[in-house]
Amino acid sequence: KTLFAYGLSLSEQQKKAIEERLREIESLLIPWEPSSQLLKRREGEVKHTYSYQLKHEADASLYKFKSSKFKTYFVLSTNCVLLADSIVGEAGTDILSPQGFIVPGTYQDYLDLEFKKPSGIVVSRSIY
Repeated sequence: KTLFAYGLSLSEQQKKAIEERLREIESLLIPWEPSSQLLKRREGEVKHTYSYQLKHEADASLYKFKSSKFKTYFVLSTNCVLLADSIVGEAGTDILSPQGFIVPGTYQDYLDLEFKKPSGIVVSRSIY
């Protein structure tokens, strides 16, 4: 698995707006314990789900939505990009398409382009 992290240059007002949005989201969450059920993978390999591995091998805290449009995932609308954009959009970076959906690759392209701009909002990028 690969994780991309982006650092943003934000004004105090933008930071406050994002922090407020994160508090709103936090109020919609409940702790989540992934199933310990083993899954069959390719060629007879058996493993736990990725979320289970994160929880028990990396000591991650996992949550799920108890309410809101994000309670049910749908690839073309209520996906991870819409969630990220609902947060980062508070800084004035709302890039959802006119059709109301965007996929992770498009959002990553936007962040990478902003990182390359001398005056872009993205000021750092790390790949893990």
